[in-house]
Amino acid sequence: MSGASSAIGTCYHMCPVREMKWREANKLLHVFEVKNKSDKYPKVDPEKAVKQFSRSAAGKREDMPSDLRPSHVLLKTMNYLINKIIPITDVPWNVVYDFVNDRVQGIRQDITIQRIEDLNTVQIFEKCIRFYITASYILCEESSETFSQHLNRQQLQICLEKLLYLYKKFDSEYFFEFVAVFYAQSIDESE
Repeated sequence: MSGASSAIGTCYHMCPVREMKWREANKLLHVFEVKNKSDKYPKVDPEKAVKQFSRSAAGKREDMPSDLRPSHVLLKTMNYLINKIIPITDVPWNVVYDFVNDRVQGIRQDITIQRIEDLNTVQIFEKCIRFYITASYILCEESSETFSQHLNRQQLQICLEKLLYLYKKFDSEYFFEFVAVFYAQSIDESE
């Protein structure tokens, strides 16, 4: 990690305990995060719950270290989303996309708040980019009511810019792959 940081994460779960309890009590768990989907009041599965993206709001409390995940936990969380959630086939893929996109934004938010710049974040952004490219392909024929190519492309662009910034500090065997994606994306944007 480089640069000064106002907070260093101490949450070693994919979702902070406080958030899990609050979302369970308020019935805000996603079907991918519960122990038994058929329960009337599903219980959180701590092995499946993933921290949600939280939009900034005026007067919002400051993030506590216990709510922030360190980079190795963020990478573990990203790998969980890629390996366990994305392959789910018993729900429409736009539902999978919405869940993963929200949780990926939560991962990126933790990175930003803590100002994390390390090899784990390089891997995270590489995986984010692959996810957004894959989603663009899989959902290319979806209606704009269920999937926004524009918003997906915005997220892709944000991740590409951050990754290219990180590549100035860290080496990656995938450098040329993602530089090519960046330029292909730039050409597509200009048309």
